[in-house]
Amino acid sequence: MNPKLIYHTVETARGGVSPFDVTIMEMVEGHDLRIACPYLGLDYLRRMIAPADGWRLVTDVPEWLSIHPAKVRGEIVDFILNNGERIHHCRDLHAKVLIAGNEALVGSANFTKKGITGRVEMSVRIESTDEVKELKAWFDLLWSETASVKEFDLRACAANLPESTSTAGAFVLPSAHPGVHALWSGGAILRENADAERNLIERVRTAPDRRWAVSWLDLAKEIIGITGMSNEDERLTLSMPANGKKLPVIINSRIVLIGFGSNDPAQSGMASVVLILPESIRHRLDTYPHSIAYEFKPKPAAPLLIRVSMPSVFTFDPDVLASWHEACITECGRKTKSNFRKFHEPIVYRAIMDSGYRRLILDRAFGDS
Repeated sequence: MNPKLIYHTVETARGGVSPFDVTIMEMVEGHDLRIACPYLGLDYLRRMIAPADGWRLVTDVPEWLSIHPAKVRGEIVDFILNNGERIHHCRDLHAKVLIAGNEALVGSANFTKKGITGRVEMSVRIESTDEVKELKAWFDLLWSETASVKEFDLRACAANLPESTSTAGAFVLPSAHPGVHALWSGGAILRENADAERNLIERVRTAPDRRWAVSWLDLAKEIIGITGMSNEDERLTLSMPANGKKLPVIINSRIVLIGFGSNDPAQSGMASVVLILPESIRHRLDTYPHSIAYEFKPKPAAPLLIRVSMPSVFTFDPDVLASWHEACITECGRKTKSNFRKFHEPIVYRAIMDSGYRRLILDRAFGDS
């Protein structure tokens, strides 16, 4: 059969199911796997091998460890030691290859959540007997020329790696590309318990109407797209605080957007939206009646939190939205991990980014309309 190209369409990149994950999960079940990849997510590797009959992995161990924080590195070290005979180290490996039965997947995507669901990647699914046979021979030769890592060497390697997990730093360079925000197939990445889903529906239901809820979710999706943050980005926190019914969006240590749980009793059909804005935009508050500004510390360089009442279809001026984008991008560069990340609720991310799941939440909150 002809090779099949695997890549994100506009639909899958905007909250749909990842075609990479669909392909991989179709390939691995019931087969012996040959995997070659330098950068792996431990969760995703376990997802790949769980339905397989067996597996072997060739990787560049220091490179694998280097992309993860210290806590995760310890888990990877334990995983390697517990599966020593299945894992070989190959210095300078850069190939990303999966061979499963009589099929193979070759491409740019690393076997990480980010690689599978959050980057612009291209892979080729090969079902031709001759090419798969050649790839098997390539892998088997690589396997024969490499070996497992000794425990002493592995622990010494992990202990001496730099603490930083990125050479790019915390600065986020703006890009016109909207980014990729896909999901694992079968809803596995964001399958939350029924209590969390009910909690989310109750919060969404506090909006004046369905259109207001859609406007806010679109606003949240806009900033996630502009900043390029995925569900796994540790700078992002989407929480459901126990106090009240609000939904805040937090980047690192600062709130950048809040909605729900605060209808305006003085203005029918309106509710409050809170945005982070630079101090320089304070003079624009007169445009929005009943607006209130809250100041971060330290002053005067810190941004403002602005609370304004919005109708069902939000009416922010373009320069205000541009200033909001600027403030959010600035917050992205301040740190590499949110202080509130432990409160992150993946189900909120899914409601924002996955159009099908969003529709389900809105139908349950407001009825099918």
